Amino acid sequence: MSIAMRFKKCLRSSHVTVSNNMIDVKKSRCEPVGSNCIFSNYLFGICQFFYNLKKTFCVANQYVDFISDEIFEELIQSVTDAYGEENRDIRKNGIDPFKTVFDMKKMGLDLEKWKKITISIQKDTNVSMKIGYFHQKLLGSLKGWKDLKVGKQLDITNDDNTIYIELKNKWNTTKGENKIDVFKKLKKIVEENKKATAYYAYINAKDGSSGKPRVWNVKKDVNHPRIKEVWGKEVYKLVTGDKDALDKTWEAVNKALKSDTKTTKKWFDDSF
Repeated sequence: MSIAMRFKKCLRSSHVTVSNNMIDVKKSRCEPVGSNCIFSNYLFGICQFFYNLKKTFCVANQYVDFISDEIFEELIQSVTDAYGEENRDIRKNGIDPFKTVFDMKKMGLDLEKWKKITISIQKDTNVSMKIGYFHQKLLGSLKGWKDLKVGKQLDITNDDNTIYIELKNKWNTTKGENKIDVFKKLKKIVEENKKATAYYAYINAKDGSSGKPRVWNVKKDVNHPRIKEVWGKEVYKLVTGDKDALDKTWEAVNKALKSDTKTTKKWFDDSF
């Protein structure tokens, strides 16, 4: 057997795997291959070297420790792309010509300037939607969790189907009777799965707070003990188990965008 083959066999015996720029050794100890081979001790030493390094041999994730850099950068790109829709159709989602007249008069605009402002507002709405997807995809990509994709019954669930999350970016994304519809979806889940708890979750609250899970009272006498509301930093803590996960994500976004946080850190702190 060649040295290379013995080396590979030794690595296999040590359960050395490479993923996400990390080397992970899962076996508790390494064993030499072929005690009669003059290279046995040498190979064993290399295997032991990998074992001792464990997960620190290669460069760790540069953004957050709970998701790969590749996925994080893709999510960043999906949001930044929303700012670049130069040829957006202003009538794509309908236009109110009465509001157009009032806007132009009260804001002192001609039609072309009004169009530019309106397109900017439409882009902002689209960006907010992309940021909502950013949170959904990020949390749904964690180990032990699944992103159920846009348009499915719910947004995120864990692999053993004991936690289901309907995730929104803002507290007012879902309004009025639509909340009743969401509640009915969550109720159906928990009634079919007695081990499940369902959450109505949102990242940004009206009062800039974070709230630990509590029974979601949609309106008077409309609730269920296993349907809960959670918001702000507590959403990320629920999925990651890390109370600082949302802070780390915000820092990572700034790092990816090469933004200076000196002027915006307090803005973030006051928002949660």
